[in-house]
Amino acid sequence: MPDARLIREMDYESALEMAALGSKVLHSRCVELAAKYRMPITVRNSFKDDNSERTLIMDSISAKGFLEAPVVAGITLDKNVVKVSVSGLACQTSMITELFERIAAENINVDIIVHSPLVDEKFMRLGFTIGKEDLPSTLRCLEKLKALPNCHDLTIETKEGLAKVSAVGLGMRSYPGVAGRIFAALAQKDIDIEMISTSEIKVSCVVPEVDGAR
Repeated sequence: MPDARLIREMDYESALEMAALGSKVLHSRCVELAAKYRMPITVRNSFKDDNSERTLIMDSISAKGFLEAPVVAGITLDKNVVKVSVSGLACQTSMITELFERIAAENINVDIIVHSPLVDEKFMRLGFTIGKEDLPSTLRCLEKLKALPNCHDLTIETKEGLAKVSAVGLGMRSYPGVAGRIFAALAQKDIDIEMISTSEIKVSCVVPEVDGAR
């Protein structure tokens, strides 16, 4: 991006979120270990000899630094996203537990989860995202659920061609309205949002892959 700006200092939390969300600069395990042992990380530009162009990742910043932290420190794009929708599950917490325990047993990482009861509230619909490479294993796992009581009418749908765009920044904790600005920016460009996930320092939107970079 021609208008990208260098971030001189970043906290472990923001760096870990960005690594996990696909920034492709640091491995998330690298940040986890650095945070555990309070070891600063210096990220430098491998294309330039100028050591002044670097980012220092360190422990949680001071109260003053917290207030001055960028509201959005960075934007990440992850194109490795598939949405899976499951309808016809009995509307019971035990069924949600059963489904995700089976998926976890296959070493499949689930990211964003959306849950909503259907009209009669006897059944529910679950939507969640996974990596593209985990789709075959996930489908096999879900097909086995049809053998359980009250799951014979289970409907499984998948949607590929998606990407996850995330805004990360420690300053989001102090500044309300960031999510609204993000949604407004996407709406102005006619970019549809499939799913949303938020935390104190992150807002993620699943959008069509063709619109990811835009």
